[in-house]
Amino acid sequence: MEMYFKRMKDEWTGLVEQADPPIRAKAAEIAVAHAHYLSIEFYRIVRIDPHAEGLTRKQEESSHDPTRSGHSTTAFEFPRF
Repeated sequence: MEMYFKRMKDEWTGLVEQADPPIRAKAAEIAVAHAHYLSIEFYRIVRIDPHAEGLTRKQEESSHDPTRSGHSTTAFEFPRF
């Protein structure tokens, strides 16, 4: 499952890096303002993705709870300007 999230992060990072700086800044602003809802939508989509079918509820919670996994919650964060 770790590889699934790495691939998702790499794809997201590539898309973000292609965007113009003003668009990236606005997207970062929107992402921060709506982080909770974006997280809910992200995991809703992950749960129905056939490539993520091995993801259990516990793994899902651990993957975005830094107190359980030791991982940073900034994996999908926009770069700061």
